[in-house]
Amino acid sequence: ERCYDRGKYKWRHLIENFFCRIKEFKKIAMRCEKTDESFAANIYLAATVLRLALMSTDPRLALNFTPLPQDF
Repeated sequence: ERCYDRGKYKWRHLIENFFCRIKEFKKIAMRCEKTDESFAANIYLAATVLRLALMSTDPRLALNFTPLPQDF
């Protein structure tokens, strides 16, 4: 049996999944913002949308997440 820290592995898995989900947003995946501030703002916006989708009472929204259109 391998010796590893289950708690660390769990958090690493959650963080990797978050980055996979956040890359579904085209602007973040392409890094097309001109300034660091606007890039960070898009990351915060995407993270908020993901969090709201998970908190939603509609299970279809949390399970079948589709990102907002770029012209939103």
